[in-house]
Amino acid sequence: EIKSDGTRAINYRNGAVKEMLAGGRVVTRFKNGDVKEECVDGSSTYFYREANTTHITYKDGMQLIHFPNNQMEKHYPDGSREVVFADKSRRRYAPDGVQVH
Repeated sequence: EIKSDGTRAINYRNGAVKEMLAGGRVVTRFKNGDVKEECVDGSSTYFYREANTTHITYKDGMQLIHFPNNQMEKHYPDGSREVVFADKSRRRYAPDGVQVH
């Protein structure tokens, strides 16, 4: 189906709907309320409705995860990660999982 604004929509049997927008973004809405957005810059954002959590993946492989309690995690391509808690305290972890001070 092609909408009047140029958006092309594909409806899948499982209830998902994929929209290809005129600007190049692709948005997929899943039956469970999750939403995936793929951007022209190579990044993608996935929103998990039930967990109210947003997971952003950048073209360089870095991932940013936002939780509803205001915790944020950064996962780096080398396997290291940083956790920023709601109180703004931070913990960093090496690729092997050992906490770095």
